[in-house]
Amino acid sequence: MLKEPESILLIFIGILIGLIISMIVNPKLEKENKELKMEKIKLEQKLLKLYDEQAELTKKVAEMNGIGG
Repeated sequence: MLKEPESILLIFIGILIGLIISMIVNPKLEKENKELKMEKIKLEQKLLKLYDEQAELTKKVAEMNGIGG
């Protein structure tokens, strides 16, 4: 099958290049992933705040219209 030393060397070099590329790209992806997770948390907090504000407004409108308590 792969008895020629050149073929084995090319496969080894390909694997080595792949590992080097993954070592370069992976930290960047991890950093971006952390940043996106933090942004998601901030947006979820803003959304919950908006839900609370909407609930308060709905309650006020209902009270003004004589609905609810």
